[in-house]
Amino acid sequence: MVFSQLEKIEKLDGSNYSVWKDKIEVILGLSELDYALHNAPPKEPQVEDPDYEHKFMQYGINRVKWEKSNKKCLMAIKYSIAENVKGAITECDTAKEYLERVANQFVGSSKAYASTLTRQFLTMKYDGSGIRAHIQKMSSMVAKLNRYFKAPLPEDFVVHVIMQSLPKDYETFHVNYNNTVKDQWGLDQLMAQCVQEEERLKSHRGDSVNFAQQQHKKKNIHSRQAFKKPGQGKQGASSSNPPNNSNEFPVPYDTCLHCKKQGHYKRQCPEFLRMPSSS
Repeated sequence: MVFSQLEKIEKLDGSNYSVWKDKIEVILGLSELDYALHNAPPKEPQVEDPDYEHKFMQYGINRVKWEKSNKKCLMAIKYSIAENVKGAITECDTAKEYLERVANQFVGSSKAYASTLTRQFLTMKYDGSGIRAHIQKMSSMVAKLNRYFKAPLPEDFVVHVIMQSLPKDYETFHVNYNNTVKDQWGLDQLMAQCVQEEERLKSHRGDSVNFAQQQHKKKNIHSRQAFKKPGQGKQGASSSNPPNNSNEFPVPYDTCLHCKKQGHYKRQCPEFLRMPSSS
């Protein structure tokens, strides 16, 4: 069980000391292997002690328990440390002392990491990945920062910082919160309200896009009508049709203007050609 749990945590690499320490202590505690971390090695009773036999028996039991816990703790702690980090830690006989030496290696780097994380949290901006994921990411940063401070960050301060990280689209949402909401929101309520506002903004953008597309289609239709060639009617008739000089309504494309029969033009009409004036 211990090995499978150790496989799930990120090895100590220098930048994750606080998280690593919390996880390794939880794993050892749940596995009931942390006896040696909280108790000094048992001392053998003096022979002249009147209750020597009873105390020696108890000492033997406690000694076996402590040594077993100490050995397994050392193995688990070392297994969970990256090789390059492990080489910089001086060997010792007890798991408790080894943990103290690990802490001495990373007290300074932990403070630097906390400073970097604080700066990232205060200056973070929404990157468009989704409002829920954004707030969850910032909440995770808060959880990490709370391990470095004696008291957790006030929730109303965290809500304010997250509000400041939102894009310009949420400006009205932020103003309404400052001016109309009487009670301070917690992180859960902030999450719910921001997700609801995100859906409203998406719906509004969709309506705007549809309106713009409809206006664009209308503009294209009007443009095509304005640029239609003269003489082009509803049936797509071209201006290349033979001219109609009569006062009658337009005739079909292949109708003779002399005999009014379809299938030939006036210049091909037999009746027109037989007329004296056509020769």
